[in-house]
Amino acid sequence: MFTSRSEFLRRYVRIDEGTVTPSECVYIVRLCGGGTLRTCREFQHVWLPQGLGEADLASAPLFRLRSLTLPHLLPLHDLFYDEQSQQLQIITDFVPTSNLQTQISTHMQSKTPIPEDVIWKVAAQISVLLHTLHFSHGLFLQYFAPRQCALMNDGSIRLVVTDLAQAVSPLYMGATSQLTRIYWAPELLEPKVPSFKSDVWSLGCTLYELCALQPFIDLPTLPNMMQKSANLPNDLALQQYSSELRAAIIGMLAYEPAVRLSSEYIAALPQVVSVVRGNPVHSVMDYTDAAPPAIAGTVTKESSYRYDPIANVIETDGPVAHTVYQVNDQIPPRVECIDVPNPTINKTRDPTISPKITALYSPSGPGSLEPFVIQQSTNSNIPSSPRSLSPSEKVDSRSPLFPQSQSPSERAGTTPPPYQIDPSRYTASTAFEPVKTNLLASTEISQTPQSWLPGGSESGVDDSQVTSLMRSVVTFENSDMYLHAPDIGCRTATGVTALMLAATVGNVDAIKYILERGLADPTCREARCVETERGWTALMYAVEAQHTAAVAALVDVESGIHDLQGQTALMHAVQRTNLEIVRILSQKEVGMVDHAGLTALAHAVDQRSCLATELVAPYEFSCPNPQGLTPLHVAAQRGDLPLVRTLSKYGTRVYTYEGQTALMLAAASGQASCIEPLIHLAGLTDKNGRTALMLGAEAGHLRVLEMLVMREAGMQDIRGQTALMYAASTGHADCLHVLIRDEARKRCTDGTTALMLAAELGQDSAVTILRDHEAGILRLTGESAISIAIAHDRPECVRLLFPYERGVICPGGRGIREYIRGFGRGHLLVGLESD
Repeated sequence: MFTSRSEFLRRYVRIDEGTVTPSECVYIVRLCGGGTLRTCREFQHVWLPQGLGEADLASAPLFRLRSLTLPHLLPLHDLFYDEQSQQLQIITDFVPTSNLQTQISTHMQSKTPIPEDVIWKVAAQISVLLHTLHFSHGLFLQYFAPRQCALMNDGSIRLVVTDLAQAVSPLYMGATSQLTRIYWAPELLEPKVPSFKSDVWSLGCTLYELCALQPFIDLPTLPNMMQKSANLPNDLALQQYSSELRAAIIGMLAYEPAVRLSSEYIAALPQVVSVVRGNPVHSVMDYTDAAPPAIAGTVTKESSYRYDPIANVIETDGPVAHTVYQVNDQIPPRVECIDVPNPTINKTRDPTISPKITALYSPSGPGSLEPFVIQQSTNSNIPSSPRSLSPSEKVDSRSPLFPQSQSPSERAGTTPPPYQIDPSRYTASTAFEPVKTNLLASTEISQTPQSWLPGGSESGVDDSQVTSLMRSVVTFENSDMYLHAPDIGCRTATGVTALMLAATVGNVDAIKYILERGLADPTCREARCVETERGWTALMYAVEAQHTAAVAALVDVESGIHDLQGQTALMHAVQRTNLEIVRILSQKEVGMVDHAGLTALAHAVDQRSCLATELVAPYEFSCPNPQGLTPLHVAAQRGDLPLVRTLSKYGTRVYTYEGQTALMLAAASGQASCIEPLIHLAGLTDKNGRTALMLGAEAGHLRVLEMLVMREAGMQDIRGQTALMYAASTGHADCLHVLIRDEARKRCTDGTTALMLAAELGQDSAVTILRDHEAGILRLTGESAISIAIAHDRPECVRLLFPYERGVICPGGRGIREYIRGFGRGHLLVGLESD
């Protein structure tokens, strides 16, 4: 461990200036005694976090990684830290400028998709590295990004581990850039302990970006991650690739680490094994068809090839010749149908698999493939219906209604759950008995199940679609639930599950039991399923039925989902003004918007619920609607004083797209009651320089002007107009009396006065009031108020102004009568006094 910058200077010579940012510098160095080039990443002003000393740096992950020689890990050499200058240098092998991020950008600019076999090669190399780190050395990186996947000259990928949080200490996680955080797993954003599965999430994000040419997550928040993960099976960006690749990416990006694929599972996939063995699976592009006709015979299915993503060329070594040809847009991709592996098999660690995989990837040789090939299933794990969100839902071939609807005897041979069921835990809950009675009043379940299914009599569900578990859940026969466990996962034709029914009637014990079963056996999972009529989840049904305990039981697993109208459970809760449910959901679903662009807070404001508003406002106060109005703007414009007072607690300096404040909107709409709590915003202007006083004067709201005149009188917009001019142009005579004392005789940038604007627009009442104060003033172009009235043919204004401006010389040096005759408007002379 070196703690001196002089030691760094003694050993290395800097070669170039490198790339410099405010926080770090990356440049090339060489050993003083000569040798190969290396890359130095130097961090500026790095203070050791509290509790981290130099002794801890000596045991940093970098020094454990430095001792490893792995084919897809860029070698790490040294770490230097100078306590006096707070400079930290990490020395690695030379890092080329080309990486996965640059290749993604290149394909994005050319709008050409990345071939699937290239994506499998990336998945194979990184998953093999992760498997070795996880299960052979007990190390995990926490995260990585495509920019850290360097493309070497030999076509291989090497992971560059030089982030402070990866190479030095997790205490530096807070210093990670936002561009890197979009590859963080959800558990890194929560107060949870990261694990090996966190690296798998980063791999899934990387593979998704290679497929879609855009990041999987643009805003790293838990609700956004949960929603994106749930909607991934229906992601259109993945549809151009094989179902096998889609299934792998979906498994890597599972929100819950417990059901996320492990690096061991990924490394055992047939496609990954084939890549490692040098015999890649051509699942998208047939290179025999892609080759030019002249050399088509040189490419056979037995040929080996190497794809160079930098030069975008393919080299083939066939039995006849060695050929290099360019990959271009004229190559038609051909999709091959491949059976999808069952995602529920070997997702978690199996102690018998790791030694076999290690033997395959060991330097001594690949070994035999047969001993560790995972048993494949003929069932597809890609949902056939676009409404199905869970990748683990599989439809039984005998019944289109229920997934996994076998009888208990048929499923007797399946692996039992890893825990014993205690029937006493699931006794009926007397607290929800009144709800059950109301729901089942005058109804025999065996005769009319439509009465208690979501959707009521219009649900379209007949008795044959109702499982024994559904009946047990609704009747609170919880002690018998374990007998009907095989029914978990079954759905009606409209997608209704037993979990939704339990949420509807408030059967909390049934909810917990079904969720526990889903964690133990993903094929039985009902969480995050949606029905097809409205797109509702079990959580939404619990909110609709106002069952607080049911909401609390479901919120951790079902929050963050939109229904068919784009609304979330939190939005449903604020519309029903259930404060306790809003309090539970506000920690999970704030910041989400529906199809109309409205947040939960916007819905609370529409409901005029101050209490619900107060619960959600701390999180969504500054979120605008599609028109650019925040909830405070809407409340002020509507004149809702209680809501304005409630929202003002969280700040008032929010602006519309035009730069207007809530005070301006209240003034423009005449909401005098809302002026007082917002009066401290007086003096601010919008993008055009207008004040609240000007907007109120233009609209003619006298009471608003009386409250604002002492604070904003005399101010002018970017054209020099005053509130008096706005009132004069719209003819609000009563407002002129309030403003005339402070703003009379003020002029625009071109010399226009309020009297001139009134004369131009024919506002006779305003001319009558203003002529005593502004008559005789000329524009910069030499026009007076009466000459403007003549030019715009305003007879009454001419008559009112003539006694005050009869001696004014009009443009061209003409008198008033001569000026009138010059316009050919003799009717304006009628009624004028003689000179």
